[in-house]
Amino acid sequence: MTLNLRLVYYAIGLLAILFASAARSNDLLDAAQPWDGPVPLARYFDVLEDPQGTLTLADVRKADIAARFKPSSTTKDALNYGITPSTYWLRLSLKNGGDQPIERFLEIAYARLLTVDFYKIAPRSDGPSD
Repeated sequence: MTLNLRLVYYAIGLLAILFASAARSNDLLDAAQPWDGPVPLARYFDVLEDPQGTLTLADVRKADIAARFKPSSTTKDALNYGITPSTYWLRLSLKNGGDQPIERFLEIAYARLLTVDFYKIAPRSDGPSD
């Protein structure tokens, strides 16, 4: 498990995570917006590098580690950290600005990745997810 191909999308598993205690992304994506095509997500991610690849979902949900996520600084349509042994955890906070439930799907278009783990954390009834 040394390839960075767990890399950028390893923690796409954090796609729908809304950590109440963590810093927000550059932008909060309103998933209720009508789109004519794919929406590049790179600018909406918060990113945490895990150089040893040892963090677990339980670890990154802890307040002290969750606070280490940094907003993505890319202006491009994709994240690219090159070839590295690090694992990258991605967190994406979504909102539903509409009044109806919605469905969206995630596509990893250029999937030269060894492993992708996806974690969805359901929102709490009082707002942000736990």
